[in-house]
Amino acid sequence: MLNIVLIMPKMEDYKDYHYFPLGILAIAASIDNIEYINYNIYDERVDNPSRLDALLQKADIVGVSMFTGYQVKCGCDLLVKTKSFNKDIITIVGGPHATALPEETIKSELVDYVVAGYAENSFRELIIDLLNYRKLTRAISGIYSKEENYEIPSDIKITYTDTPKNYRDLEWNAIPYHKINIDSYINPATQRVIYVTQYGCPAKCTFCATPETRKWAEKPIELIKKDLLHLYKTTKFKQLVFFDATLFTRKNRVKEIVEFLSTEFEDISWVADARAMEFKNYTVEDLIEINKSNLKLKHLTVGLETGSNRIAEDIYKKGKGHCDSYLKMAEKLSQANIQLTSGCIFGAPTETADDLYETLEFVSKVKKIHHNFKLSTTFFRPLPGTDLYEFVKSFGIEFPNTLDGWAKLEGVTHYEYNKWMSVPWMDTEEEKKYLVAYKEFISAHGDILV
Repeated sequence: MLNIVLIMPKMEDYKDYHYFPLGILAIAASIDNIEYINYNIYDERVDNPSRLDALLQKADIVGVSMFTGYQVKCGCDLLVKTKSFNKDIITIVGGPHATALPEETIKSELVDYVVAGYAENSFRELIIDLLNYRKLTRAISGIYSKEENYEIPSDIKITYTDTPKNYRDLEWNAIPYHKINIDSYINPATQRVIYVTQYGCPAKCTFCATPETRKWAEKPIELIKKDLLHLYKTTKFKQLVFFDATLFTRKNRVKEIVEFLSTEFEDISWVADARAMEFKNYTVEDLIEINKSNLKLKHLTVGLETGSNRIAEDIYKKGKGHCDSYLKMAEKLSQANIQLTSGCIFGAPTETADDLYETLEFVSKVKKIHHNFKLSTTFFRPLPGTDLYEFVKSFGIEFPNTLDGWAKLEGVTHYEYNKWMSVPWMDTEEEKKYLVAYKEFISAHGDILV
């Protein structure tokens, strides 16, 4: 029998309620039917620390998910605890940070294996090897391991096989909600739950996602229905948040999902994300039909990022004509009586105060078109593995090159909503002008910020 503990470290230290640990649950689903293994999920955000102590007593393998920032710090603390408890426990690290920087991550003495990319298939195959042989015996796509030269302890050879070119062959499984205490995640005031219907996004925005997670794969519709029926039976949720990077890529699929929801559930609302360009394929009538009266579409979140054509197309790579597409989309949503929520990202590399003034004027145009328009603002912070992460290095910005180094940064890499933050890649004089423009933006549009 192989005992596995899958860990979701804290992502921040201030929330009362948290979303389900979807990444951990997806990994768990991939091994749920393997004989001779027993697994448990430990979520540091909601579980008592004493529970982890008890789970480590029998653990053979510990898997930890990490997103760059505070979660890396917490994840490393948990790895230290694991190895201090029993150095023979096999540790596996996955998640966005490990996917972006797998070679840095595997070099850590705390880490035995790294799983990069969408890992359902590769993690399952790694676990089968560890179950049978207690080590990796073959090349598995996306799995990083290391072979140490014991004559020269600091000499480590990294072995890996590239992640798949796509994830169309993912083995989808029902989410094992029974492995978590669902009540720990439900805010009685909102009764909100989240769900993912597809992985990845067809867009190529330079601030978002590593190449491994730009690959797009849809969960089968029948499995979506099965999961949501089980989730509703368990939670009686009142609001469903589709946590996909974008839900609206294929119109027929969206209509099938909405039809299912409106048939099976009563008195619920839902929320989703989309891209402005996708609404070229939707008429106002389509959107009115999607926004059915018995199934309230609380709001759609559609990324604006900037009102500057140069920043949108040349820096963020939102696609040619992004700003024009956004205005047309806003008009359609307004006519369909669908609330529009969006976000602006300030401080992009090469951005100037003039670019921010363009965004200020653009948001004014959107407000005139859509009278139920809400907005949040953040300052750009580069995520490892993204195109802009590499770009800002040309400005002399330095980043850690070890897992421990990233852990020591803690939350420094995090953005904050609707708050001024410094722009390290902007020269001093331009930053002064940018601050003036920022204050004017807040003065003009503070009434719609959320």
